[in-house]
Amino acid sequence: MKEIRKRECPLILLLVMIIFSQNVYAFSQLATGYWALARNVVQLIVLLLLAIGILRKDKVDRNVLCIYVIFVANLLVTMFWFMDFAGTYWILDCTIAFLFVELYDEYSIAEKFEKIMFVICCVYTLLYLITVGNWEILKTPICLLMEKMHLIWHHSSVYEYYVSGAASLRSYAIFREPGVYQMFIILALIVEIFVRKKMRWWHAGVYILALLATRSTTGYICLLLVACMVVIKYWKITPVTLLFAGGGLAASIPILPRILSSIAAKFTATGGSSHSWLSRLASVVTNLYFWKESPVIGVGISRIYNDFEVVTREVFGLQAGAYSIKDDTNTILLFFAAFGIVAGFLFVVGMYGFCKKMARTKLLTLILFVTFVCLYAGEAVNSTCYPYILFFIGINGVLGKKEAECVV
Repeated sequence: MKEIRKRECPLILLLVMIIFSQNVYAFSQLATGYWALARNVVQLIVLLLLAIGILRKDKVDRNVLCIYVIFVANLLVTMFWFMDFAGTYWILDCTIAFLFVELYDEYSIAEKFEKIMFVICCVYTLLYLITVGNWEILKTPICLLMEKMHLIWHHSSVYEYYVSGAASLRSYAIFREPGVYQMFIILALIVEIFVRKKMRWWHAGVYILALLATRSTTGYICLLLVACMVVIKYWKITPVTLLFAGGGLAASIPILPRILSSIAAKFTATGGSSHSWLSRLASVVTNLYFWKESPVIGVGISRIYNDFEVVTREVFGLQAGAYSIKDDTNTILLFFAAFGIVAGFLFVVGMYGFCKKMARTKLLTLILFVTFVCLYAGEAVNSTCYPYILFFIGINGVLGKKEAECVV
């Protein structure tokens, strides 16, 4: 029994870190009152448990610890320089991730993460298909309860559904928006491709269906990159590959025009009131503008959060109200802009190290790196644990530590 608890502990901690994070709608930046308090308390409990585990282990990789200290020290210098402590959550999530990666085998972490995502994708893809077929399910007591608990379609998605019909319904699962959900789906696909000795096609099929249900442009682009990696890694002309290739082509023909129109709409002035294309472009240009202003220590998080729209309108010459410019959505450049070159450079090095450790060949590493650049360009997830978990796994790869074989 003790061995079972020890083996499943990473799964439980990962599940807790997924649910009680700003990636999940109920505990996102929109959360207030008891929801925000619950998130903070649970994160502190997780931190305490991991710290106790590290003390019992009585062994930490000094080189990785050094990188952690440099990274956090850089954040603290910026925070005290500007007296801006909005980055406290970043440090908390970074510390949790560091302890977690030091305490558990990274391939075990990947396997547990894939299990969690497979269950989430199965449940919410099935629920999505049922909802598209019969919208009355949204009125059932269990769905009303799940929506109240922020575990099912959120208000914007339900509103769009009632106004425009099933074609506008997007799958959020438990996450704060489809763009975040697709990041987790793509990461689960990457784990399935590179961590396992043999990819399970039925798992990949579930992830693809779940990704299509998000209707995320970034997700579609990243799926194409993942497909390229699958072809390069697994390509053999056999009846099975021909079957999947033919089936995938046949299935894509009816939905391809809709996907292409969705992508095209992001880059046109009539593509919707949110103009998400401008937010993503601004997240590159405006972040570089902030970084140029203070390249060594950055400008601090609060400056970016408070002035992002104003500076964007100034840089692009836009009048007030001309476009709806949303929040900063670029994880990588947000590190450079908020905390300067040291934090940004280290994060990129860790990201490259993760890609190299997963892919192992130069071509696949390059494609995987581009995939993560696309993922991180679509959503700012700096105040959650998962980017930092990948970061420290990547640092281990760069330092040549913890070489392990793929799971069965």
